[in-house]
This record gives sequence, structure tokens and C-alpha cells, in this order.
Amino acid sequence: MTHALVIGAGPAGLLASRVLTDRGFDVTLATREHLAVTPQPSWHHVHVVPAPTLATLERLAPGTAARWQSRAGHRRPDRAELDHALAVSCLPAVHGRMIAGPFTLEWGGDRAVARWHDGARWSGDVVVDASGAARASCPAIAQRLGRPVPMDTLAGTGRYTSVVLDGVTVPSPDAFLAVRAPEPGWGALLLALDDRSARLTMQTPAAVRLATPTDLRAAWEGLGNLELIATCQAGQIASALHRWGPHPTMRVVLEECYGAPPGWFPVGDALLVTPPNLGRGIAHLVEQVALLGRLECGGDKHHEVGAALAELSALRWMDAAMVEGLAAL
Repeated sequence: MTHALVIGAGPAGLLASRVLTDRGFDVTLATREHLAVTPQPSWHHVHVVPAPTLATLERLAPGTAARWQSRAGHRRPDRAELDHALAVSCLPAVHGRMIAGPFTLEWGGDRAVARWHDGARWSGDVVVDASGAARASCPAIAQRLGRPVPMDTLAGTGRYTSVVLDGVTVPSPDAFLAVRAPEPGWGALLLALDDRSARLTMQTPAAVRLATPTDLRAAWEGLGNLELIATCQAGQIASALHRWGPHPTMRVVLEECYGAPPGWFPVGDALLVTPPNLGRGIAHLVEQVALLGRLECGGDKHHEVGAALAELSALRWMDAAMVEGLAAL
């Protein structure tokens, strides 16, 4: 049996653990702390989850998509519901094989060894880094390469402010409205949560900070989109304003990691971090983890899967870089 270490228990790590277990791998899940049944969401921005993503998610972890949607009830499912649905669907796959706390990771040849401060130890030839932008495995990879892990990086061009609006109906057939202003760095995403509420994410230039609801209203009105203005003005702000940014766009350049172990696979934000205004983080990580499903326990498809991850992340990076480039014009 091939031993695999998955680092991180967010959506990417939970899904990867389930997929590899189903493929016959003996999976150990490394977490920062002991997991509750319901992990807490870390983002408040819009997540765009196309129908093909839901179909792939259901194929990889049967019951997850239905559980995600049913838990949301009449609302459009969000990150909180996704975390819970994945925990229920995927944690049983690694029951008894979760280790919490700091650890060190070293590669010897094509085999990795992880050691925890409490004396726990793991050894195997597949490491899936789903630790987010922390990229917990990168120091060990850099030591193996003899140089820093190559990265594509674009400085963030915008700030983001997210809020829930009650009493609104998104007019788009897809319950999703995207608006970009002629002025650089301004935009908005409006995603229906149900038939009477929506989440609005505003993008502003890095120098502009929306500090109050009045600032937010002025910003959406300033975009000049009559559909957006009418929809937002019909509702009431029903949550605190969540702000973050500027948000960098980053990618591990897998195709230039010459000499990296073939069993090293960064996924999720550990591989590609895209701007919140794209809203595609969940869709991207499901695509990436689906590629891990090509791995064979005891097989020799590591290089093939690594190349596919590199190609996919390069394509998605180009999409994100174009958005950032347009915002900077």
C-alpha cells in the first residue's frame, strides 16, 4: 500500500484525503489543530460554483454536493456549508489517521519523512500540500531543489469589501451578476443566496477603502450599472462589512520545479491563489483534486499527474493575470 500525507484540512485537503483513500492509498491528514465537526469558513467573498464543479465534486465524494445544498436549505450554499459537507463526507476516510500540530518534512530520494514534536512519524512517497498560501511543504522542496520554489506573483491591484444584502432578487438567470467599471480597479460581483438575499463583493483600487455602509452604497452607485444599482438599492445591508486586500495572485510554477520529487502535489491555494473577484477558488481546487484521482496505488503516474497539474494551473494563472492586468490599466 502506498502511504500519502495530506497537509491541511480545508476543502482541498479533505477532498484530496477522500479521493486518495478511495484510490487505495493509506492517507494521513496533517492539521494545525484538532478538527471540529464543522470547520469554520475563512472567507466571506463570493464563490462561483458552476454545475460541472458540483458534478465533479459529487463524483469524487458521493453525497457531498447534495449534503452541501441541503444543509443550506433554501439559500445558495456557501463556504460554511461546503466545509461541513466535506467534513462529513471525507473525515471518515482518515479516521484515526489525523495528526495535529507542527511538524518537519524532509525528502530523501523520492521518499518523504514527516516528524511531529510529540514523536509521531510518517514516511511515504506521496505528499499533497493543501495548506493554503502557507505552502507548508515548500521549505523541504526548496532544500531538495537547492533554490527557492519558483513562483509567479502579481501584486494585488484591488481591495475587496463583502456584505450580505436582504430583500433583493438578482435579475440574472444564473442568479449571478458581474459588473466592471470603465475606470481601472472597480467592479462588483452579486451572487444570490436565495430568492430574497444576495452577497455583494465590491472591488476597489488599492488606495480606496470602503469603511462604512455609506461608502459601500456610493461605490455601487458609482459603477453606473442600472441593474446593479436597482437591485442593491432594493435591499438592506444584513451583515458586517468584511474587508481584505490588496490580494496578491500567486502560483507555484510546477513546470519549472526541475528535480522536485515526483510525488509532491500542491493543490488549492498552495498551488494557485487567485483574486477574490474571480470567485473561482472552489472550482479550481475541485479541478486539481480530480487530477489526483489519476494516481494509482503503487503505480507510476506521478509524473503524468504532476504535468497535468502544471498545465491546468498555468491556464488558470493566465486567466487571473489577465484580470489583474486589466485592473491595472
